[in-house]
Amino acid sequence: MFDSQHRLVKCGSSQFVVSIALFTFVVECLRLYSTVSAKGVPLKLDEYFQGTKDMMYCLSLQDNVTFSFCNMDRQPARETIAVEALKARSACTFRQVVKTEHSTAPACEDDNSIYALWFPHEPVNNEACNHLSSSLDVHSNVTYSFMNCISPEVLSKLNPQNLEIMTRGADAVHPAPMPDTELRHCDTDAKNDPVGAWSFDRFGPFHGEGGYSWHTAAWENAGQFRDKLLDGSVYVTAFGFYPTQSNGEVLGMPPIHIHHMHVTHAQTFPWTCPMGQERPVTFSGLVPFDIHGDRQCQPRLGATDCLIREFPVGFGIHVSSPFRTFYDLNDARAANSDPLVFYTEHAYKWSHAAHREVGRFGRVLSSNVPLHDDYLLYFAPGVEYLVWAERDFQMTATFVHMFWHTHHDFTTEMLAFSAHATQLGLTTHPFNASRFTNLATSGFTRQDATDNLLQHLLNARNEHIRSGRSGTPPLLRCTFEHGAAWEKLPTGGYVERYHAPPCNQRWAVKIGDPYTLVSFHSARFADKPEMVWLHTVLYGLYVQTEGVEKIVNVPVRKMHGGSSIVKEDAAGDFARGWQGR
Repeated sequence: MFDSQHRLVKCGSSQFVVSIALFTFVVECLRLYSTVSAKGVPLKLDEYFQGTKDMMYCLSLQDNVTFSFCNMDRQPARETIAVEALKARSACTFRQVVKTEHSTAPACEDDNSIYALWFPHEPVNNEACNHLSSSLDVHSNVTYSFMNCISPEVLSKLNPQNLEIMTRGADAVHPAPMPDTELRHCDTDAKNDPVGAWSFDRFGPFHGEGGYSWHTAAWENAGQFRDKLLDGSVYVTAFGFYPTQSNGEVLGMPPIHIHHMHVTHAQTFPWTCPMGQERPVTFSGLVPFDIHGDRQCQPRLGATDCLIREFPVGFGIHVSSPFRTFYDLNDARAANSDPLVFYTEHAYKWSHAAHREVGRFGRVLSSNVPLHDDYLLYFAPGVEYLVWAERDFQMTATFVHMFWHTHHDFTTEMLAFSAHATQLGLTTHPFNASRFTNLATSGFTRQDATDNLLQHLLNARNEHIRSGRSGTPPLLRCTFEHGAAWEKLPTGGYVERYHAPPCNQRWAVKIGDPYTLVSFHSARFADKPEMVWLHTVLYGLYVQTEGVEKIVNVPVRKMHGGSSIVKEDAAGDFARGWQGR
């Protein structure tokens, strides 16, 4: 560098870092300006900063693998793969896989059957709520229609069996078959495509009129991989799922909310089989591909491009057996809106060429309701909860990317620790080993609880150092970044959006290593007391640790006798029989 008299002077490391940061910021702003201007999207300075911050974070990672996974989560990579998918689909000829007149045929190990229903809007009836509160006893069944009017007093009258029944929305909202739906599929030419082939599943039509109506579908052999596996190993290198209009244009939220979509060979559900032929109900953390309502990004950070993701070059998820898929969508418009016809599309980019395997981790905080994967909490002004769970890893692997899934309007913070719960003070006052703590009744605020956790972690880490123990000390591994997790709509209100937290540092784990997840919950926007089903999930992508032969996926265990099968995923999560929606 040169001084004011153009003499060469020594460049300190701090000056160099600042210069690189400023240069990076300018480059990113110019790129964002050109991108959003071309799309006609109004410019917004805070998202300039967020995009630059994301790039600088990825560039700070010393490891090339973690950098690559981090970079694939950024807007430029998302846009690139979305454009590639669109181009592949436009050149693809769809064929009909199955057409049904009523779409109620069971998808039970049958490639030529589809399960599809819609659940019309039914507003909560206040008179019915009042009647429920006064007449309920432990023998009563409570269904989904009454969920928003259940109070703690009502909840205390319900035994676990009633709580299970409460989750069964189909008993209350009178599902109706969807006529004249069909599954269509197309493949690009795998032999003539050196970078990989594309396969698309297109299903519909769905018919919505708003009111947050539910639209459900499920089928076997998702992506039609059964035949592809006959020709050799298959590695999926990119995946996407999104609602579309009739012309194929992607529909975001609003108007269509993706409650959930799973593509998996480790989950089954009873409603996909006819009565008397139900498969064992399982719920495992091994879901190779999923999309939820919080995966769409803010407009300038990717928007619906975030509904498709590619792995870095040379990496892919190994397909070991055919998949099944199931999903629920909501028409989030006001009730009695104009009719809307829409479809869904699954997109897979894949190759027969060998790739470095990517594993997928998913840890759901355990429920306070028996046989359910969500937990049920009562929210009122000033009520805030701390929820936690400790587990041991059941695999040896190295994490290279992590992100969270939750119900954002009722979640204020999420923390992942490589530590025992005892090291975080969760088994002492005010938590006293309770996995669900109402902070208000315990005399704590969220800040108090967070300070308590971090002080215990600091003490545990200092003790680890003083004792000269080998191995990695207790660490805070991942937090939730709120800044880009919301979008304010022009029509008013907010919708949750995806943004990866800064959790790409390498995390090598071994079988038996402990980890603890902590989640804080309060109502951000609700202005009245309500009961809410919600969950917190830490997702992770991991690769093989050097010297480990293969990625461990899903061992199967039978537990507690009977027909209940429990699957333990690579995260050590247990899933019990699950009868609800």
